[in-house]
Amino acid sequence: MYESRLPTDMELLTTRLGALARRIENGATFEEATLDKDEQAMRSHLQRIEAACSEIAAEFTLVQGDRSEYVNHRQKTSSLHEKYTAMATEHEQKMKEARKRAEEIQRVADVASENLAAFDPGS
Repeated sequence: MYESRLPTDMELLTTRLGALARRIENGATFEEATLDKDEQAMRSHLQRIEAACSEIAAEFTLVQGDRSEYVNHRQKTSSLHEKYTAMATEHEQKMKEARKRAEEIQRVADVASENLAAFDPGS
Protein backbone atom coordinates (compact mmCIF):
# COMPACT_ATOMS: atom_id res chain seq x y z
CA MET A 1 0.00 0.00 0.00
CA TYR A 2 2.78 2.46 0.90
CA GLU A 3 5.85 2.81 -1.23
CA SER A 4 9.05 2.41 0.73
CA ARG A 5 11.23 4.44 -1.58
CA LEU A 6 14.63 5.43 -0.21
CA PRO A 7 15.83 8.95 -0.78
CA THR A 8 18.58 9.35 -3.38
CA ASP A 9 21.23 9.98 -0.72
CA MET A 10 20.20 6.81 1.12
CA GLU A 11 20.34 4.79 -2.11
CA LEU A 12 23.83 6.09 -2.80
CA LEU A 13 24.91 5.29 0.75
CA THR A 14 23.41 1.79 0.53
CA THR A 15 25.17 1.19 -2.78
CA ARG A 16 28.51 2.31 -1.39
CA LEU A 17 28.10 0.27 1.78
CA GLY A 18 27.22 -2.77 -0.32
CA ALA A 19 30.34 -2.31 -2.46
CA LEU A 20 32.45 -1.88 0.67
CA ALA A 21 30.94 -5.01 2.20
CA ARG A 22 31.70 -7.05 -0.96
CA ARG A 23 35.32 -5.88 -0.96
CA ILE A 24 35.71 -6.85 2.68
CA GLU A 25 34.05 -10.24 1.99
CA ASN A 26 36.52 -10.83 -0.84
CA GLY A 27 39.41 -10.59 1.61
CA ALA A 28 40.24 -6.89 1.63
CA THR A 29 40.57 -5.20 4.96
CA PHE A 30 38.34 -2.24 5.79
CA GLU A 31 41.32 0.10 5.40
CA GLU A 32 42.24 -1.36 1.97
CA ALA A 33 38.65 -1.16 0.75
CA THR A 34 38.30 2.40 2.06
CA LEU A 35 41.63 3.44 0.55
CA ASP A 36 40.66 1.86 -2.77
CA LYS A 37 37.37 3.80 -2.74
CA ASP A 38 39.20 7.00 -1.79
CA GLU A 39 41.77 6.42 -4.52
CA GLN A 40 39.04 5.99 -7.10
CA ALA A 41 37.34 9.13 -5.88
CA MET A 42 40.63 11.04 -6.05
CA ARG A 43 41.27 9.78 -9.58
CA SER A 44 37.80 10.91 -10.55
CA HIS A 45 38.48 14.36 -9.03
CA LEU A 46 41.87 14.54 -10.76
CA GLN A 47 40.27 13.68 -14.10
CA ARG A 48 37.72 16.47 -13.60
CA ILE A 49 40.50 18.87 -12.62
CA GLU A 50 42.53 17.88 -15.70
CA ALA A 51 39.47 18.40 -17.91
CA ALA A 52 38.88 21.81 -16.33
CA CYS A 53 42.55 22.71 -16.83
CA SER A 54 42.31 21.69 -20.48
CA GLU A 55 39.26 23.92 -20.93
CA ILE A 56 41.01 26.81 -19.20
CA ALA A 57 44.14 26.29 -21.31
CA ALA A 58 42.03 26.35 -24.47
CA GLU A 59 40.28 29.53 -23.33
CA PHE A 60 43.61 31.08 -22.36
CA THR A 61 44.98 30.32 -25.82
CA LEU A 62 41.86 31.86 -27.33
CA VAL A 63 42.20 34.94 -25.13
CA GLN A 64 45.90 35.22 -26.00
CA GLY A 65 44.92 35.17 -29.68
CA ASP A 66 42.30 37.84 -29.03
CA ARG A 67 44.89 39.86 -27.11
CA SER A 68 47.22 39.81 -30.10
CA GLU A 69 44.38 41.01 -32.31
CA TYR A 70 43.59 43.79 -29.85
CA VAL A 71 47.25 44.83 -29.68
CA ASN A 72 47.41 44.96 -33.49
CA HIS A 73 44.12 46.83 -33.64
CA ARG A 74 45.35 49.35 -31.05
CA GLN A 75 48.56 49.90 -33.02
CA LYS A 76 46.57 50.46 -36.22
CA THR A 77 44.18 52.87 -34.53
CA SER A 78 47.08 54.75 -32.93
CA SER A 79 48.70 55.06 -36.35
CA LEU A 80 45.44 56.28 -37.88
CA HIS A 81 44.97 58.74 -35.00
CA GLU A 82 48.41 60.21 -35.66
CA LYS A 83 47.71 60.38 -39.39
CA TYR A 84 44.36 62.14 -38.97
CA THR A 85 45.73 64.46 -36.29
CA ALA A 86 48.45 65.52 -38.74
CA MET A 87 45.85 65.96 -41.47
CA ALA A 88 43.65 68.04 -39.13
CA THR A 89 46.61 70.24 -38.23
CA GLU A 90 47.40 70.68 -41.93
CA HIS A 91 43.77 71.55 -42.74
CA GLU A 92 43.61 74.00 -39.81
CA GLN A 93 46.73 75.72 -41.19
CA LYS A 94 45.13 75.88 -44.65
CA MET A 95 41.95 77.33 -43.10
CA LYS A 96 44.01 80.02 -41.33
CA GLU A 97 45.74 80.86 -44.60
CA ALA A 98 42.39 80.92 -46.44
CA ARG A 99 40.86 83.25 -43.81
CA LYS A 100 43.91 85.52 -44.03
CA ARG A 101 43.64 85.58 -47.84
CA ALA A 102 39.87 86.25 -47.60
CA GLU A 103 40.57 89.21 -45.26
CA GLU A 104 43.14 90.56 -47.72
CA ILE A 105 40.72 90.21 -50.61
CA GLN A 106 38.01 91.92 -48.55
CA ARG A 107 40.37 94.83 -47.86
CA VAL A 108 41.14 95.08 -51.60
CA ALA A 109 37.39 95.00 -52.35
CA ASP A 110 36.76 97.72 -49.73
CA VAL A 111 39.54 99.90 -51.21
CA ALA A 112 38.12 99.29 -54.69
CA SER A 113 34.66 100.32 -53.46
CA GLU A 114 36.09 103.49 -51.86
CA ASN A 115 37.94 104.33 -55.12
CA LEU A 116 34.79 103.81 -57.16
CA ALA A 117 32.89 106.06 -54.77
CA ALA A 118 35.60 108.72 -55.11
CA PHE A 119 35.38 108.68 -58.93
CA ASP A 120 31.61 108.52 -59.00
CA PRO A 121 30.37 110.86 -56.29
CA GLY A 122 26.75 110.72 -57.49
CA SER A 123 26.09 107.10 -56.80
